[in-house]
Amino acid sequence: MNEAMALIENQMRMWNSGDIAGFLTGLSDDVAYCSPLVSAGQENASKWIQGKEEVATHLLGLYKQFPKLELMDVLVGAGFFTLLLRHQFGLMSMHIEPDANKRARRIIFCHSQKKLASSDQAA
Repeated sequence: MNEAMALIENQMRMWNSGDIAGFLTGLSDDVAYCSPLVSAGQENASKWIQGKEEVATHLLGLYKQFPKLELMDVLVGAGFFTLLLRHQFGLMSMHIEPDANKRARRIIFCHSQKKLASSDQAA
């Protein structure tokens, strides 16, 4: 558990400091990523982004929306771990399956919807 927590805390530190290049070193080359943002407007709601380059592009956009994340809790299971995170709009969870090198191989990202500002609601 301590080794997993050290990896998670390091990844969180890189994300929160804006070191996205460093954060991406924690992903395997063949990483697969799925989230509601990926499948929004898609017929197939289980659409996955495949490969480190494609996932990196998506995560850079995600960082613009969620530049600071607070680690609330971690569940470590057999072959996966789940992070409960707080961001400026609410809570999110990340379910991560690491590879043999302890880099993220599969990531499922779930989050609450962004609250609309009053000016957005009037539009």
